[in-house]
Amino acid sequence: MKLFSILTISALLLLAGCASRNQSVKPRNSFEKLTKLKCTESFLVAKKSYDQHRLLVGLDVSNFFQASSMLETAKEKCKNYEYEDDVIFTLANSYFYIGDFSDSMSNYKELSEKFPNSSLNIGKNTAPELYKFLRKCLHDWHMNTYRKAEVYELHKEYENSRIQYELAKESSCKELKKKAEKKATQSQYIR
Repeated sequence: MKLFSILTISALLLLAGCASRNQSVKPRNSFEKLTKLKCTESFLVAKKSYDQHRLLVGLDVSNFFQASSMLETAKEKCKNYEYEDDVIFTLANSYFYIGDFSDSMSNYKELSEKFPNSSLNIGKNTAPELYKFLRKCLHDWHMNTYRKAEVYELHKEYENSRIQYELAKESSCKELKKKAEKKATQSQYIR
């Protein structure tokens, strides 16, 4: 049992040291190293909960409720450490899937402003893009229909997802309507 504990701690320390992407923040003492380890461990545990969506069906988003709570903790522990941008992005996604669009939007905005050079801000489906989308369509009631479609898609229930995307195409928010139209015509949704 002692050997297992030592190996686990060694693996986490190795992971914390090798996974660093933000070279400008380097721990200077053992307290900072421990804090960094707590950040890494906290994020990985929360991410595991987030990834449980693969085991769920229908509109079950219970994993995202649990993950959002854990990610809030990880966000505090990871301030100024390597995983901070990943934590914020995953937290924003979790809030989206549970239908808390305001918190989702604020986390996407925070990520966009705090980490402009993050890989999560470059390309498609990035934090700035998702922030703008939510800001424009936040109060459209079809946003929840679109969210349901996204949840069904995560659960690989493509027919249910297609139906929800078709309903979301009735949105008065042109950005939401455009996204729903595009998703509804993707190959996995066509009968």
